Parts: sequence; structure tokens; C-alpha cells
Amino acid sequence: MAYHRSTFAEIDLHAFQHNLLNLKKHLAPQTGIMAVVKADAYGHGATPCARKAVETGVDYLGVGVIEEGIELRESGLTAPILVLTSIFPNDAEDLVRHDLATILCTPTLAQALSKEARKQNKTVSVHIKVDTGMNRLGVSPEDLPCLLDQVRGLKNLKVEAVSTHFSSADDEDLSITYRQLEKFHTALSLIKKAGIATPLLHCANTSGIFKFPESHFDMVRPGLILYGAFPSPTLKPVLEQQSNLEAFQPVMQWKSKIILLKTIPKDQPVSYSKQFTTQR
Repeated sequence: MAYHRSTFAEIDLHAFQHNLLNLKKHLAPQTGIMAVVKADAYGHGATPCARKAVETGVDYLGVGVIEEGIELRESGLTAPILVLTSIFPNDAEDLVRHDLATILCTPTLAQALSKEARKQNKTVSVHIKVDTGMNRLGVSPEDLPCLLDQVRGLKNLKVEAVSTHFSSADDEDLSITYRQLEKFHTALSLIKKAGIATPLLHCANTSGIFKFPESHFDMVRPGLILYGAFPSPTLKPVLEQQSNLEAFQPVMQWKSKIILLKTIPKDQPVSYSKQFTTQR
């Protein structure tokens, strides 16, 4: 069917790739990238953006819910995909079937994932999420040893990574994020003491990447910046100080074709409830 609408969003995948390559300039060569494509890539189209991200060399894709991960799998993408929110135990079947990884913060979910992975003769990857101050998803550092005891003996379940999420990396007050980093290091010490190998460590979102380089660890999780948007006004001046970076480009442009030009006398209302009054 032909497209007849006069207003449309135009997505520039070259700009998306430019932003991703621009971001890489700020990272050490060994630092991996998880391109966040949740919420239909923030409205930019998850599948084409994910394909371009994989083509450009990202290591991981991040989605918000299982359905988004399944959509990418059904489009033919085979790159590692992490569901950034935790799931219910009865969601384990679909997660394992489509080779998706998930956030883990409870023994109950770990047991359900292990059981389902054994049933399907697969190994499911989990990223243990430590709550260092966001106070939403995540296991507290105090409860981490108990979770580790539960996970250690489970079959067909691999602890692929340990992560946390910054609550205030956008803020001018940096102290909260530094406290979160301290708690994360404490959690890592507990994991090391438990004898669990953790190939991947990640916690830096867009603002964390540019304001807290010590938070890069093994992988970073850029989101809005890949689409040329800033999560906070405080980030733009930080980027302007980076001499090695080019400008990040907006990936979406909102365009309209003009249907009608009309001359209206001064002081006349336009549209519903006098939304606009002509000035001349």
C-alpha cells in the first residue's frame, strides 16, 4: 500500500552509525558496547537500528522486555541480547528458547531459569544486578552472598556478567554516583570471594560513560546518545569539552509536507480553543 501521510519521521541510520563510532572514540579499545535498543530503539525502529549497531561492531544489544528480544531474533539477529528488566519465573521458557540473557536478582528466578534451561538442553546466561542506590531492581550487597550460594550449584545457568545502574549520573552532584561505585566494588569483592568468575562488568549509562570514565569496566550501555539525544542538559557541556569527539547527530527528523497556504487577517484565532492567534 502506498504511503499517503503528509507528516512522517525520517530515520537516518548513517547518523546512528556516526554516533556509535563517535562514542567509541571515548572508550578504550578493549571496552565493549551494549547498544540499548529498548522501546523500539526509543521510537527509531529497533530492528534496523540493532542491525546497524551489530554491523558497526557492538558486542551486545539491550532490550526492555522479552518481546523486544524475540522480535530481534525473528528478524535474524544472532548477537547477544540482554533483557534489561528482570522477568517472572513463568517467562523463562520463552527467554531460554530465544537465547536471551536476563537480569538476575532473586534465587527464585535463578532456579526457574536453570530448570527451564535443563529442559531445553541449553545454557542460559544471567547478569546479576546489584542495587547500589537506585532502589529498584537488583540484589542488595548485603543479600548478595545468599544469592551467590543459590546460583553456584545450579546447572545450565551461567553468570555471564555483574552490573548495576546509576540513579543520578545526569546530576551536577557527582557524590551519589561515586557512592554507588564504591558499593559496586564492595559487591565485586564478595563475588570474587565466592569464587564466581565474572567475565563482564558493566554499569555506565550514557551520562556515566562521559562523566565517570572509571565506571566503564568491561562494557558500557549507551542509550539516548546513540540517537543524538541528551538524557540531561548537564551532559552537553561535558561533551563540548571532549576535543576528540565530533558532534552527535540527531537520528530522527520530523517532517511534514505543506498541504495548504492561507492568508488570514490579523487577530484571528486558529484551530481548537484559539490555540494560536495571528499576530499580523
